[in-house]
Amino acid sequence: MLEWIAALPPDLAWPLVCVLAFALAEWLFRVARIPRISTYALIGFVLGGAQLGLLPERPTKAMVLLANIAFGLLLFECGYRINWQWFRRNPWLLLISFLESSATLIGVYLVASAAGLGQAQALILGTLAIPTSPATILRVIHETRASGQVVERLIHFSALNCIYAVLAFKTIVGYQVFQSSGSLFDALSISIWVVATSALVGLVFGVLVPAMLRWLRRTPNDSDLALVLGLVLAVAIVESLELSSIVVSLVYGVVARARGVVLGSRHRDFGVLGELLALFLFVFAAASVTVDAVVAGLALAIPIMIVRLLATTAVTTSLAGLSGTTYRKGALVGLAMAPISAFVILLLEQTPQLGPKLVNQIPALAALVLIMELLGPVLTRLSLHWAGETEERSR
Repeated sequence: MLEWIAALPPDLAWPLVCVLAFALAEWLFRVARIPRISTYALIGFVLGGAQLGLLPERPTKAMVLLANIAFGLLLFECGYRINWQWFRRNPWLLLISFLESSATLIGVYLVASAAGLGQAQALILGTLAIPTSPATILRVIHETRASGQVVERLIHFSALNCIYAVLAFKTIVGYQVFQSSGSLFDALSISIWVVATSALVGLVFGVLVPAMLRWLRRTPNDSDLALVLGLVLAVAIVESLELSSIVVSLVYGVVARARGVVLGSRHRDFGVLGELLALFLFVFAAASVTVDAVVAGLALAIPIMIVRLLATTAVTTSLAGLSGTTYRKGALVGLAMAPISAFVILLLEQTPQLGPKLVNQIPALAALVLIMELLGPVLTRLSLHWAGETEERSR
């Protein structure tokens, strides 16, 4: 650790890192169109506790809660933008999402097993490779002002992948608990109880907050504060109960839309608050990865990354025609689904049976998280640009 870094007051670390990340991200975005969140991740990794050590190696509970709130805002928007009527009109979308997730799980599991990992670690790697991080894709969409068929499919597939990943991951953790303790109740409480109760909390808030807005006669243009406060309270509740803020945020967004909450396009990213929390989130996620784990896992992470991209793109491309789009756009959707990292870090934070340290205990996972944190947003931006759905701006 450098002496000048060691001399800095701990309370100054996070604000200083966020300012540095913001300044460098803005510059790189203007000169090279590198997505801002890739730079946020790079700064978080370099200045993390295991590298230069400006940030603490283990974040406080308050920092973890703030990261979950930041992620929750983006998940709320993702849930809000889901159009369930679209799935009814085009059930091929559900089939594509399920097959793509299954192909990813199986492909990554086989690669990890062939590399010598045990069954438990290979399964964990497979399930954590399923999700596409909604936080990342939404920030890229906002940054490029993208809209169109590829964007909508990307958002919907991302939301479904999150659900599949949480269900699969909690099931595997529950199975491991059952093997070690022999208690079926403990196993079920980790999987079914966590997901069902979290969904119930999201449902309650999705009903109560719109009802309160109608009672107070608030208009859609001034509903942001109530929605954010509802999310903060919901996330705080599930965090205290060791439930899933991922599930509660998605369900909250879905139900809020169904109950008549209307968010204009200028409100969807929650303005400056949303940008600030997103900056913190991606710095936080990358700061938890250690360079030793990344180096140790790089050789396995690269083939896993390739298999994951191939599995996703193969399914979205091969079934594109049946689902009402071109093969080219199907391939671009698959390529745009590359990001995973923020979702993985926070899912592990919400799983005390394994803990966030697991990301560095499985080196390939650490390397995969970092690579996709840096490369994923770039692939998403390029895919949306090639699809002709971006309206780039410099701000």
